Amino acid sequence: MELLLEDKACVLDVIMAVDREIKRRCGKFQVKGFESLLHMTYHPREERFYKQVGIQAHTKSQSFIGVRENPKMMLPNDVTLVLIPEGGCVTGWEKIVDA
Repeated sequence: MELLLEDKACVLDVIMAVDREIKRRCGKFQVKGFESLLHMTYHPREERFYKQVGIQAHTKSQSFIGVRENPKMMLPNDVTLVLIPEGGCVTGWEKIVDA
């Protein structure tokens, strides 16, 4: 999915924009037990991604951008994000919490 967001957007803004698009297209988030992609991937109280979530960010000129360590950092233009809500190789899965 290609999105155009406001300047100073962070990875959380991207995920919320994807959630809006999912809601527009489908009416609701289609994964049973979760309210949204943000709910499925991000721990709201500790302000971090769950251990089982795979996330990568890069641009053509920058091969790695540390969005996992700093989810509120401003993203550069033309960033590519890869989000895997339930990475299969991860041990130590965490229970999803409600906000």
